[in-house]
Amino acid sequence: MKKETLEIMCHCGHYNVVPALKVFLKFRVLDEKQGRVIKGLLPAYKVSDVVMCEKCGAVIAHTGELLRPLHRSDESP
Repeated sequence: MKKETLEIMCHCGHYNVVPALKVFLKFRVLDEKQGRVIKGLLPAYKVSDVVMCEKCGAVIAHTGELLRPLHRSDESP
């Protein structure tokens, strides 16, 4: 596991720094067409501490919570 810092936006619009550990989740899916099992790993982040927004004080993430990064489709390369 690798220590990372993430920036998560609160509902008030303020970005906060969240300490997290990078983990990989194993998954298995049955492919009906080919009749085989597909195995893989999904990257996720496990939050290390309870994080509260610096601006409004709302709780952003709890200890042990798993977060998956979302990719925006509207970003241009």
